[in-house]
Formats: sequence, structure tokens, C-alpha cells
Amino acid sequence: MRFIQGTPQVAANDIAERLNKLLAHKRSVLWLVSGGSNIAIQTMAMNMIPDGLSKNLTIIPVDERFGPYSHAASNSAAMRAAGFDPKHAEWIDILENNQTLEQTTQLLNSYLAREVAIGDYIFATLGMGEDGHTAGILPQSPALTTADFAVSFKAPDYSRITIGADALTSHVQEAVLCAFGDNKRAVLQHLKSQDESRQIVPAMILHQINDCTVYHD
Repeated sequence: MRFIQGTPQVAANDIAERLNKLLAHKRSVLWLVSGGSNIAIQTMAMNMIPDGLSKNLTIIPVDERFGPYSHAASNSAAMRAAGFDPKHAEWIDILENNQTLEQTTQLLNSYLAREVAIGDYIFATLGMGEDGHTAGILPQSPALTTADFAVSFKAPDYSRITIGADALTSHVQEAVLCAFGDNKRAVLQHLKSQDESRQIVPAMILHQINDCTVYHD
């Protein structure tokens, strides 16, 4: 795990450079995207991906807050509101069909299983909360122990659908974690020193991804 002090723009530049190299040499790439403060960074990165390369890209949320399509708290809706332009990429919004929580969870599970089965290269951009959660994987949540690609659970704020921790660490080849802000400093120190369990600081799972870069201020 590499720790780089920089800015959101520097992180966006790196993400775009990595994706452009992958798209130029791989048949297709799955990009797992996150919500929150990562939305602006991902939007900047996408703007730097040429139209011609974007057709080789599939974009799927690494986690989503369940509700009706385009509801106010949806990560995918927030990306659209921020002006995220997929160009010619396949961008999957798991809430689009307004299915039940169980059906939507199975949909994300099926999409992730499909991408792993066809051998696509998987790249993830992740954020981190001040409680140490990442990819919607909250402390003590079922996402830390599930054997499935995706799981849903009731969190204090929303019903959440997210990738399972083991699926994330087993199948993502590259990850960029963006952790900007004073409220992330304490958990960043845990991440650097590796002195806490994944049940308490879920971001600890990212040490299991061979190519993981952390951008912070």
C-alpha cells in the first residue's frame, strides 16, 4: 500500500492515467466507483478518458443506498447531478428498474459475478469514512463476512447494498483510495500502522489488494 500526499486533482489525474493505460491494452475494464467525496474526483478522471477508449469501460457502483431510482441519497444519482459523463462506457445503475431490496442486491451480485467470470480487469476508486468504512462496508457489518459478491443490510442511515469485503480484495487488481479531510487523519494513522482489525476499521481490508494507492492531504 502506497501513501501519497496530494490533492483531489492529483488523485484524479492518476486515476485517469491508470485507466487510460488499461483501456489501451485490455479488451475491457470494470471500474468500480464510489459515492461521497469520490464523485468529484471520478468525474474529473472520466473527463480525461478519450471517447474512443471509453467504449471498453464498464462502470458499476461498489455500493449503493437503496431506494427508488434517482432518489436524493443515491450515489449514482449524485454522480449524474455532478455531471459525470460515461461517454461510450456501459454505466450500470442498479436502482434503475425499481426492484425490491432483495432483487437489487441479487442484481449487483450477478453483475459482479459476470465481470469476474469473463476475466475483465477490475479497477476500484474508493473513499473512506471517519469511522474507517470503505466501499459501503461498515464496521461490524455483514459485508465483512459474506461469501457472496454483494450483500444488503440495514445501516443506521440507509438500507445499503455493497460488494462483500472478500469479493473486493479477491478480484480487484488495482485500487485508489481517496481520504481527504481532517476527519480522516485518525483512521489514516490506523491504516498506516495496521494496528486495528477489519471489524473495527474495514479499510484495513485494502492491505490485501496488491496494488493499492492512498491519496490524502
